[in-house]
Amino acid sequence: APLPWQFNAVVQSFIRGISGGAPFTVMEAFSGIQGHVCLGYLPPERRVALWVVQALARGAERVVFFRWRVAPYGQEQLCYGLVDCDDRETERLRVLSDMMRRAKAELSTLASERVRSPVCVAYAKDDARLLREQYLSKGLYLAASPTVQAGYDREFATWYAPYATLGVGADIASVRSLDLDAYRVLSLPLYQMADPAFVERLGPWVEAGGTLVLGYRAGARDLRNWSR
Repeated sequence: APLPWQFNAVVQSFIRGISGGAPFTVMEAFSGIQGHVCLGYLPPERRVALWVVQALARGAERVVFFRWRVAPYGQEQLCYGLVDCDDRETERLRVLSDMMRRAKAELSTLASERVRSPVCVAYAKDDARLLREQYLSKGLYLAASPTVQAGYDREFATWYAPYATLGVGADIASVRSLDLDAYRVLSLPLYQMADPAFVERLGPWVEAGGTLVLGYRAGARDLRNWSR
């Protein structure tokens, strides 16, 4: 089964953040079953259409599907496309085409609009790296594969999820490039290695009315990773 839609929101908002708020392109969007050696999850056609709308609402300006036509041979035989290998139209293509026709005007306007949010959930790359190697508790450990420890990513997504669920616009940005004055609420999950220069900026921002949400062990270490 797919990850919850809130995780899609996290990824899309992160991509929007690293592009400075500029529109982005979604490449190889799922159109159905994806698998090389084993048949994967089959999303309902309307869910695929909703994924497209979600991407556009969060800053995408185009969505490119994987794939147009089901491969008649080779490893990607098990990967659905928008049409079958004999070029016959599918329900997948019909549902997507219908959604695009019905929402053409709204989606065209939406895709060209710059996303502006009152909330930012901020991250620090050094904390992300640190917590993948020294994850502190079993709750922050998630072996996504033999070489990938994704506990930090899951926890960060958990912090972002309430904003997406309640329909509150939220950006994702690095503390190094964060424009505090652009936001009314700042959430700082897992911010252990606190930068004194950034902390100094937070004080006046909070005094001016900003809301700061901190998590456990905030500021527990300096930028050298020494305990305070």
